[in-house]
Amino acid sequence: MGKTASLHLVAAVFLSAGLLYGCVGRSLIVSTPSWYQLQSGLYETAEGKVFYGIGQAGGVQSLTLLRATADNHARKELARVLENYVSELAHAAASTSVQSWEALSGEERQQILGMLVRSCLQKAVFSDHWNDTQKPRLLALCRLDLITFKQVLEDSPALDDSMRASMQAQAEALYSRLAQKP
Repeated sequence: MGKTASLHLVAAVFLSAGLLYGCVGRSLIVSTPSWYQLQSGLYETAEGKVFYGIGQAGGVQSLTLLRATADNHARKELARVLENYVSELAHAAASTSVQSWEALSGEERQQILGMLVRSCLQKAVFSDHWNDTQKPRLLALCRLDLITFKQVLEDSPALDDSMRASMQAQAEALYSRLAQKP
């Protein structure tokens, strides 16, 4: 074997060992995400003000089905959080004497609020998944930031101008009142 071939062999051995060590090292170090022990809700994070929907699934053999189930639970949780927030926001906005809102029937109001929640869910993103090996389950994080929520309000054709303006004005204060620190 020539000197060049020996150097290539030695380099390949060291490179393989480094890659193997890197792969093994990563599998041994499991970092827990910051949202792991949180519940679905409103949080002020380093990234800003966000709505979290946290879902979990376990006991499913198919990884695809496990992830889809966790995602569906997270989306459902986010919808619940948004329904509560939007309902309180509409109530706060209507209390500032938005007469057009009061003129609507309860069913019409519910339809509008439902449309807002569905529009928000379309803008929500799954930002993380985590496999909890202590309790065999997969966790999914579905999130929507407050800026995107306010954009959905702005773009909503279901709201008249006075209700939209009132909800926009109340959004920050209500969020700050309800938000938790992770």
